[in-house]
Amino acid sequence: MENKKKHINYNLISAGFIYVLCILFWWQTTKIKSADSRFFPRVMIIVAAFFATLMVIRCFGKNNKYADCKDISFEGNGRAMGMLAIIVVYVIINIYCGFYISTLLFLPVAMYYLGNKNIKQILIIDACFVAFIWLFFDKILGMYMPTGLLFG
Repeated sequence: MENKKKHINYNLISAGFIYVLCILFWWQTTKIKSADSRFFPRVMIIVAAFFATLMVIRCFGKNNKYADCKDISFEGNGRAMGMLAIIVVYVIINIYCGFYISTLLFLPVAMYYLGNKNIKQILIIDACFVAFIWLFFDKILGMYMPTGLLFG
């Protein structure tokens, strides 16, 4: 018995996603009262839909010679789902504890999960990144990061 894997063409998935975004954005432009203000967003939506249509045509065209129309499989999605779970937890912690605390926790966990096992390097990068954000946005630009519900 031959092994049949289910493959999905990533260009079709991307084009479908772009079409959905175009519909949502077009619907949002109906809320803009001024016709002049609606013009540019709608032109960009039409351009995006045009390029999505080109992607579909390339994949179903007679001479499908493009290398980027290869099928993909969904093997190895467990790692991506793990990272998604880490990001969801980060967003939840960000809501309650604020940007700085959640980022100090998120970066080491994410870096370790993604394969960096050098704890010293992880902690140095984490501290330097958060310090840079604090210095640049809080002190230089005067933009305050969210403090969270517990500290706000």
